[in-house]
Amino acid sequence: MKNTFLKTLCTFLVLISFIGCKKEEEPENDNPYATFSSYFNCYINGEYFESRSMHSCFGNRVTYYLQDYYNSEAGFLIVNGLNCHADILDISTVGIVMRKILEPETIELQTDLRVQNIYVRGVYDSLIDHRILYDKIVSGQLHIEKLVPHVPGERVGLIKGTFEFVLHNGDGDTARVSSGKFGMKLPNP
Repeated sequence: MKNTFLKTLCTFLVLISFIGCKKEEEPENDNPYATFSSYFNCYINGEYFESRSMHSCFGNRVTYYLQDYYNSEAGFLIVNGLNCHADILDISTVGIVMRKILEPETIELQTDLRVQNIYVRGVYDSLIDHRILYDKIVSGQLHIEKLVPHVPGERVGLIKGTFEFVLHNGDGDTARVSSGKFGMKLPNP
């Protein structure tokens, strides 16, 4: 009887200890990209280019519409990086404008009909009083590694990718963009 009582007591204590032990659950992160730090960088003709903000000039800019939005069709994407300097005229920018980007993929820029515009706008040149614009594609590739659309009221989205391309300006000058990388939050509709 004494053994039965001890066995029952031990079983009871073990059961109570299991009931009392509650696994601490980690709260679910509903917005995993909210603290993501955006970046945009590449090499232009061998010189390092990194987007930088200054005053009212924002370094990284992205626009993405998963669905049709006003005059933009579903999958409309603009990704660009601006390098803003002390002089407001001294801004360099690299940009990619695409249509129908709905999932991660690799795109041949010189042949894909979804390419709307790709450009490198150089630093303002006071000797010729304008910026040098390269916007005619020779060759290149855009690789969208990650595309997580924004869900209003629920989560911030994210786009990440790599790129490289060669452009010319119509005057025989060429811009070679290599080792390009970007990652940006998608906060739009």
